[in-house]
Amino acid sequence: MFVGAIMNNDKNTINILKTSIAVFSLLSIFNFIGIANSSYAFYNKTADSKNNVKFNVCSYNYAKKGNAVSVINDLAKEDSSNLAHDGTVDNNLRYIGKNPNNYVSFNNELWRIIGVMNNIDDGTGKKASRIKIVRNNSIGKYVWDVSDSNINSGLGVNEWSQADLMKLLNPGFESEAFGGSLYWNRTNGRCYNGANNVTTNCDFSSTGLTNDSKIMIDNILWYTAVPSPSTASKCYSSERGDGIGNTCHINYSSDVHCNDNVTRTTKWTGKVGLIYPSDYWFATKGGNNVSRTECLASKENFNNYKCYDNDWIFINDWIHFINSANDGWASSVSFLRSTEGISSIGSFGAFPVFPSLYLKTSVKITGGCGTSGNPYKLSP
Repeated sequence: MFVGAIMNNDKNTINILKTSIAVFSLLSIFNFIGIANSSYAFYNKTADSKNNVKFNVCSYNYAKKGNAVSVINDLAKEDSSNLAHDGTVDNNLRYIGKNPNNYVSFNNELWRIIGVMNNIDDGTGKKASRIKIVRNNSIGKYVWDVSDSNINSGLGVNEWSQADLMKLLNPGFESEAFGGSLYWNRTNGRCYNGANNVTTNCDFSSTGLTNDSKIMIDNILWYTAVPSPSTASKCYSSERGDGIGNTCHINYSSDVHCNDNVTRTTKWTGKVGLIYPSDYWFATKGGNNVSRTECLASKENFNNYKCYDNDWIFINDWIHFINSANDGWASSVSFLRSTEGISSIGSFGAFPVFPSLYLKTSVKITGGCGTSGNPYKLSP
């Protein structure tokens, strides 16, 4: 289990756990930052040699308020150690390193800011710079997609626009027999969790989206093409390319492993998605005599632990990405294969799900300093 941590990135720290009264304080703090939560998270617990938990105090320079995009862009001028541009055609500004101060309070939970993404289309052709965030803890392990046994042998279809996970996370699918909009509507029911349309009980009554959160989420054009993880920049561009994931395995080109007849797409417009492989890759800071430039230069370099160990998105597990894959199976999707990096697997695998979304351009930061103990506060 990966549990909450507050890293010493600010100048001032407070040591707690000096007297017995701290016990009651810590119980509430632990519940807030996720120590009592068994789900996977993008952060770890640390303590000093005397087992004192350290909490950051926000320095004056980091107490920002105003339009969220402007605040993070301005912060980059002061905090180059935690923020860096990715050098792609969009030159997005991203949080990097093992545990940067990119925590934000959203949906009454800890989420994290991936960065300021530029030229983000709202689906109508209108582009703007937008804040992209991801939930710090997974909502549980769920499949990307599955199917009836007579469709691709029950292994699912690698097309996000109709995927079971997409329908679970987003509005408008309440009529689905299982899973439809349960997370969006903050409710419970049964959802898909195994090949051949196996279902399980799913309860999002305390982890789904609140109405206050929904009004801050923008409808966005997402890219779902097959990534080419040779370099970070090529991974980014290929996600936005025309690669599709319905090529059948040469040994099964005419049988039930590829008979879905679904037209693959490379774009999808919606509210809630998953992170891209490039989001994971660009979050590295490098370290231990391996520079960030080297980590971004090749997949082989990035799979060096010195690169992924200094990447806040990395967890030692398999997690879903939004993109399909094209390794010869009609059900293949992209995923993080723990320390082995970006890879592909069948969509029927149940892995940790970290919802990701873009905030509306009007959203403001009203307080906080980005630490897990004092995350940024948002208002619509």
